[in-house]
Amino acid sequence: EILRVVNLVRARSGVAMPALQTTNPAGNGYVAPTQVELRKRIRNERRVELCFEEHRFYDVRRWKEGETTFNGPVTGMKITQTSPTTFTYTRFTVDNRVFVPRNYLYPISQNELNRAPKLGQNAGY
Repeated sequence: EILRVVNLVRARSGVAMPALQTTNPAGNGYVAPTQVELRKRIRNERRVELCFEEHRFYDVRRWKEGETTFNGPVTGMKITQTSPTTFTYTRFTVDNRVFVPRNYLYPISQNELNRAPKLGQNAGY
């Protein structure tokens, strides 16, 4: 059922997205993905569907995947025109990002801590 719904969302976008497979390659039955596989598909679908709406950073933090997703180099692309119809693409490192567990939470402001002394600061701040 969930794959049917995901495929409906893909079809409504007006973009030619391939349907998620709902039958096995032999065509003789439904392929029920495991919970892990289905979660991975749904998260990727969310990544594609909301790619320019600034949800990814918060999704990754909510899913507690920041240490694997956000650690490492961030790359850019230098595009050079070598002829009227030809371009070369050179990848370069813009920054080396570090994501540590404390980045899952924001610090609580001092004003809030003063108002509620028993509250306590988030770990790492």
